[in-house]
Amino acid sequence: MLNSMTAYGKGENIYDNISVVVELKTVNNRYRDIIIKIPACYSSYENDIRKIVASRISRGRIEVFLSIKLDVERSETIMHLNKPLLKAYLDLYSELSDEFGLTGAIDVNAVLKMKDVIISKDICPADDLKDSIISALSAALDSLCIMKKAEGKAIADDFIWRLDNICRMIELVRIRSKELPGYYQEKLRERISNILKGAVVVDDNRLAQEVAVLADKSDITEEIVRLESHISQFRDSLRSDDAMGRRLDFLVQEMNREVNTIGAKAGDTEIAKHVLDLKCELEKIREQVQNIE
Repeated sequence: MLNSMTAYGKGENIYDNISVVVELKTVNNRYRDIIIKIPACYSSYENDIRKIVASRISRGRIEVFLSIKLDVERSETIMHLNKPLLKAYLDLYSELSDEFGLTGAIDVNAVLKMKDVIISKDICPADDLKDSIISALSAALDSLCIMKKAEGKAIADDFIWRLDNICRMIELVRIRSKELPGYYQEKLRERISNILKGAVVVDDNRLAQEVAVLADKSDITEEIVRLESHISQFRDSLRSDDAMGRRLDFLVQEMNREVNTIGAKAGDTEIAKHVLDLKCELEKIREQVQNIE
């Protein structure tokens, strides 16, 4: 079954009044691109997180967000004033005031905006939270994969509907292609009669030869057979559990190639109309394929 590259997942684990939350967001991308955003004090787990995500997701841009939240009753103990740094800032301000004649007192809001004046203490040693982080990540991946499968099924259902529609159009093209020799013969006879103005009797044998040449040049049997083969492979891929995005993209390109050749070879307005309809359906499929993992 297909998996969409666009999904969201969330997982949470509680450890000693500490809430570990992992959120995952994925969007379509030609390759696998894992972006990890976690607090600096837990950066040692970045490689572990990357490996776990890579083991579950083969393609797309994946953003991983890790947040660690302490119980409100203990939150006041994790914020500290960096007094040595604040003193250095104030000494610098005093020096600037004396040298350049600056006036005015420092506002408390300005103090709060000074870089690293307010620092936070690690909520919990990183080693103590390893199991909780992995557990929350696994839960987020489970949630993400459920959504990816649900979205993938909806896309697959749309593919099947459009492929059925394409097959009906192909049958119309096949029927029309069988009528082309008679159509060419009639058109060629009319053209010759108009040129000669009835002065010479048209040689039916010669006419049949010319029609045969035209029919051979405009024969689209091979293109239709290949197009139907690509459609069959596309349907089989929809039932696969492997990542099929790139394969489906290739098959759509090949189907487009055959449809273009059919339009070029047939040289018939009715078939040209069907070709346009086929290209419209294939374009809709191509757009959706870009979202498949």
